[in-house]
Amino acid sequence: MLLAQLFIVALAVFLPTVVTVVEGVKGIDPTIVDAARTLGARTHQLLTKVVLYASIPAIFAGVRIGLGIGWASIVAAELIGGSGTGLGYFIMTMYEVGGRMPEIISGIIMIGIIGFLMNEGILWIQHRVIRWA
Repeated sequence: MLLAQLFIVALAVFLPTVVTVVEGVKGIDPTIVDAARTLGARTHQLLTKVVLYASIPAIFAGVRIGLGIGWASIVAAELIGGSGTGLGYFIMTMYEVGGRMPEIISGIIMIGIIGFLMNEGILWIQHRVIRWA
């Protein structure tokens, strides 16, 4: 069951993350690439020194989007799949044993808190890696 949940999350996260990163790379100012070529940069140097550094904000945006979608997907997979663990399973179990609303709402609040903390963690890392962001 865990493999199925991981597959669902990977499938949900892959496309939005890749699209965000690709659009970020396509959005790099061509003047920067031309300036690097004019200064004698080789293809490898263009990729590692120009394109990678210029696309770091898009990479972080893709990670944040993927993290949010992945978090929602894993909770949904737990709700449906019944893995025996996780907040989604906890919420579904509390619903099935008689609609214990305080526990269900606490589970939903925990999902929100964990999602918020994961996003803040990525933002904290981003501000350490990208000084100008």
